[in-house]
Amino acid sequence: MANIRKCPYKNCLHGGSIDIDKEEFVKIGNRYFHPDCFEEKRKQSVKKKCGYKKCKHDGIVNTDSDDCVEENGKYYHRDCLREKNAIAEIIDFWYREIDEDVVFNQLRKVIDQLVYQRGIDASYILFAIKKKAKFLNYPSGIYYAVGDKRLKAEWRILHEAEILKEVKAKSSKSAKMEPTFQCTETKKTQWGSDIFGGA
Repeated sequence: MANIRKCPYKNCLHGGSIDIDKEEFVKIGNRYFHPDCFEEKRKQSVKKKCGYKKCKHDGIVNTDSDDCVEENGKYYHRDCLREKNAIAEIIDFWYREIDEDVVFNQLRKVIDQLVYQRGIDASYILFAIKKKAKFLNYPSGIYYAVGDKRLKAEWRILHEAEILKEVKAKSSKSAKMEPTFQCTETKKTQWGSDIFGGA
């Protein structure tokens, strides 16, 4: 008697049923998949929508990649989340340290123009605002703060050091995962010594 189960993959590649006595299968809980159906389902489930509305990529993040970060149940590309958090921190810093009565739309318009139209890194804008906070009264002053050449040079040095630190951390992580091999030295013998009994 055949032991037939239904393959739970909606677009089953084998007609929807699986004979677990005769066919290979992948068992997840109490469900039985064809191996290729399971692989297709897995590929589909690892692609999620990036939680950042202004995603710098195609809007889809692969949850298996090192570039994927999960925060509050949403998936982000690492750089998208970094930009989102930097913009939130800019707004928070402005309200706390510069002007709590600022018109939000004016502040947001300046930030959006700098980040999305001019392509300026949001973490640099935050850096510039923190350095020039005592000279800023209005959101339009941010344009002058980010234009300071000395600040740009200082931020670039700090930013490159941060990137180098991340690269070193990734390389040390991958070095730990690599297998190690040992080479043992063998005793050198002359040709035919094992056949003729020494020499």
